[in-house]
Amino acid sequence: MVYDLIILGGGSAGYRAALTFAKQSKGNVLLIEQSELGGVCLNEGCIPTKLLLHSAKVYEAAKKGESLGVVCETLTYNSNQVMNLKANMIGKLKKGINYELKQKNVEVKQGKAHLLKEGNQVYVEIGCLRERYEAKNVLIATGAKPVIPHIQGIERGIAERFVLTSKEILELKDIPDKLVIIGGGVIGLEMATYFSTFGCKVSIVEATPKILGNADNEITRIMLNFYRRRGIEFYLNTKVTTIEEERVLIEEQGNQMQLMADRVLLTVGRRACIDDLGLDEVGIVTEEGFIVVNADGRTNIPGIYAAGDVIGGTMLAHAASKEADICINTILNKAQIKTSANIPSIIYGMPEVAYVGETEESARNKGIDYEVAKLPLGYNGRYMIENGKDDAICKLIISKVNQTLIGVHIIGNSSSEMIYGMAYLINQHVSIHEIKEMIFPHPTVSEIIGEASQLFDV
Repeated sequence: MVYDLIILGGGSAGYRAALTFAKQSKGNVLLIEQSELGGVCLNEGCIPTKLLLHSAKVYEAAKKGESLGVVCETLTYNSNQVMNLKANMIGKLKKGINYELKQKNVEVKQGKAHLLKEGNQVYVEIGCLRERYEAKNVLIATGAKPVIPHIQGIERGIAERFVLTSKEILELKDIPDKLVIIGGGVIGLEMATYFSTFGCKVSIVEATPKILGNADNEITRIMLNFYRRRGIEFYLNTKVTTIEEERVLIEEQGNQMQLMADRVLLTVGRRACIDDLGLDEVGIVTEEGFIVVNADGRTNIPGIYAAGDVIGGTMLAHAASKEADICINTILNKAQIKTSANIPSIIYGMPEVAYVGETEESARNKGIDYEVAKLPLGYNGRYMIENGKDDAICKLIISKVNQTLIGVHIIGNSSSEMIYGMAYLINQHVSIHEIKEMIFPHPTVSEIIGEASQLFDV
């Protein structure tokens, strides 16, 4: 049988593409997943980390509850119970994905896929099954995995489970006393939040001068202060030279130091899962380890598409789903819904950080004539009730030329639930005049957007 579509990978892009194609075309679809349906996001990323962080937020709220009349005489944390809950939740969500795929008659096979080419025809082979499949279209959505940097002693550390990636850290049933995190990006900061809540001494080593590389500089400075008040130590513009038993050697501007550790977490980036996929054999072009695609999701080989982390870019689950939609629209010759590069990003720490669009730095680099308005979230009654007074802010950036919103950056809890709307306003080129006329429900934290917009004298 010749399939209408074969999908390699069952993560956010893969299963989204399978369901969308099956629903819209009624064609026959084969999805091949090497490991677990749901991909990194469900099994070792977005979902399990948010469960851990939610448990940390509940714990911290209970500790601070006395100011609101809630007194906990004895407060303990059972990490084993949380790990069991994590496993149960992942299992239920995977069952949901399986159910949806079956309902849409998507055929699922498990195994390592490999692309083959004979003449002009491309085939997909599942190595362990020794089976070969033919398709009119192939979508590569095999995701990404953690980068293992070249550091002396790292291989031994990994073998001894002293050094962990973002996957293994989620399997820890005990809170270490001392954790060194290599990398000051989203994963590192979220894990620092979780472990520091329960008394772990956390040190973050970042090779660049700032955390959250592409985030707004002012937001990252405020976030750094929040985290330092939690007792988290930062070593910026610092490189790790050696990993030894129970310690990490670092170097900052020629000064060598050591950090004691019970565990080390690697969070220095991710690389595409394209090893042994057969890309060279088929002739698919890659760049810096990621598959190259055009705006329609096409690779350089007709009939082969790619979406999700395997193509690089933002490497976010919601972006992967959108990229999958683009590929399916292309395959089905449907008109593409207008999209934008403005994809929201969120750090689910304490506090949350959410942002979308231009930063002040990116606007300056592009020569955009811009204006900024910002307000402390302490101006907002709902925020004050739930969080007290802190340094959280909301920053809006507009273009002076056309007076449209081009960037929104919020540090403060509830920002994760507001940022999607800000992305829509930016992508639709909504003017600041229109935003001023919007009605924000009271009392909600979202009112800070309306209040900040009133600061623009336009």
